[in-house]
Amino acid sequence: MPGMRLAALMAVLGTMTFLPAQEAPAKPAASFELRMVYAARARVEGRLADAESLYMELVRESESFHPNDARRARVLNNLAAVHHTAGRLDQAEKLYLEALPIFTRLTGEDSSDTSACLNNLGEVHRLRGDLAGARGYFQRALEARESRLQRAAEELACTLNSQGSLQLARGEFAAAAHNHERARTLQETYGQPDSLSLSTSLNNLAEAYRMTGREQEAETLLRRALQIRETELGPGHTETATVLNNLAVLLRGRGGQPEAEQLLARAVSIWDKTAPNGHPLAIPALVNYGEVLAEQGMNLRAETVLRNALEMSGRFANASQNYAVRIKDDLGSLSLRQGKTGAAGLWYSEAAAARLGMAPQ
Repeated sequence: MPGMRLAALMAVLGTMTFLPAQEAPAKPAASFELRMVYAARARVEGRLADAESLYMELVRESESFHPNDARRARVLNNLAAVHHTAGRLDQAEKLYLEALPIFTRLTGEDSSDTSACLNNLGEVHRLRGDLAGARGYFQRALEARESRLQRAAEELACTLNSQGSLQLARGEFAAAAHNHERARTLQETYGQPDSLSLSTSLNNLAEAYRMTGREQEAETLLRRALQIRETELGPGHTETATVLNNLAVLLRGRGGQPEAEQLLARAVSIWDKTAPNGHPLAIPALVNYGEVLAEQGMNLRAETVLRNALEMSGRFANASQNYAVRIKDDLGSLSLRQGKTGAAGLWYSEAAAARLGMAPQ
């Protein structure tokens, strides 16, 4: 039995968590931290009596600390871990339980400190044979660590998406696709299923795929992104309109004008209802809608939509000048198809002047 007891204690050493000393900016905190380092070294070298003595001294000193000083909880945890290693499970549990509410209050339910303390309490109960008690603590530790992992993955995915969008604007399509793929993988692995942030990654990745000729894959991603946004935000949300526009652009490029028209009509309707005075992000949908209408021979409707887009692009300083040039070219082509050569010439002249950054003559 003593041999089995020792083996069990040795086995748990690999799963216990000793919390590191945190570097402090000035004395006397530095002295406290230095002694924490000495105690940790004694523990690693197997000098448990020396480690215990140092930690007990530090625990007594920490009694005078401010209630919001996390060093007290950290030294309580580490002294508990020494008792834990030595088989003094009751003493270890008492100290862990004293440290736990401090960690929870100061660092949160899902912090690394809190989850480490919970895991250590689980190990104490496991060694006692209290599997039900151990399971409860291990489950809480697991949930805390999964929550932290999800948050970290979401933050990383956000940065990858931002980097990918920048690369897309620069024309670095392969690099953009790589970053958006990484973001999607992180969110699908660690995040919530069908989250709005995932829909952003899907939308961005689809654009990178479209620019590199991977149109079928892009369509699959956009339809999934659209489904997520319609479910989470509703069919009339502006973020839904963004995906509607992108999917329409893709379908139009593949010859799917009828469905593209329907999607763009929805997008334009959303912007009309949510931003009746216009919005910079509504301009792409209006331009694309006007062009699709023109391609289908609906000239009068196309002209109305394009003129609306042109007026809107002039009202918003942050709207791309490229849209104004494109709209004037579109209106010129539309006039030419209708036999209005004079009007076409004027529109083309204005487009050429805009390209040069000049005001129309």
